[in-house]
Amino acid sequence: MKNFYVLEGEHTNPNEIKTMLKNTEKKHGPFEEKEATQFAKGLIQ
Repeated sequence: MKNFYVLEGEHTNPNEIKTMLKNTEKKHGPFEEKEATQFAKGLIQ
């Protein structure tokens, strides 16, 4: 079984995870893949 995590935070470039500002980073999980996808979609909206 794989565990998936969703990272939330502010970016200087949203297309690059390396540009996430560390002081704004929040880690959610672990989730199953389907749950992680749904959670991430909720954050994006």
